[in-house]
Amino acid sequence: MSTKVTVVEDDPLVARLVEVALGRAGYTVNSYTHGRRALSELDHHEPGLLITDLGLPDISGFELIQEVRARYTYPIMILSAREKEEDFERGYALGADDYLRKPITPAELTSKCRRLVGRHAAQANGAVEFKGYEVDDWLASGGYGDVYRVRGNKTWITHAA
Repeated sequence: MSTKVTVVEDDPLVARLVEVALGRAGYTVNSYTHGRRALSELDHHEPGLLITDLGLPDISGFELIQEVRARYTYPIMILSAREKEEDFERGYALGADDYLRKPITPAELTSKCRRLVGRHAAQANGAVEFKGYEVDDWLASGGYGDVYRVRGNKTWITHAA
């Protein structure tokens, strides 16, 4: 079963790039251009990850993050062209788990998504089973694969992405 990702982005080209990149990586993507519409749908179709722009036409991405974080624990990634330090700080303070600045590359986006989804699963379950091992934490993703810590052991394992 693939992880569901909700994307809230009012720029159709950026939204399409995100949809294609994540779709190729095995995610199921639902996209919305307005924050209020996304909020109403989240109650019916809870994703494993929310990606939101900050400059939305109806409510700000900050408002969306605040509303979502008050109800849900899944990871939130900000995808924005904003570069001001106070935007980073505010996003993280409201509960965002990551901040990705536009322009983006598909590899960077999918790598960060794998890390956030994996980390959330490990935290929610206490451990995740992977290839017969109980994994404490999903530590990193990169061009060669993903890095995990095996429960009760100091061994690190990787697999090809």
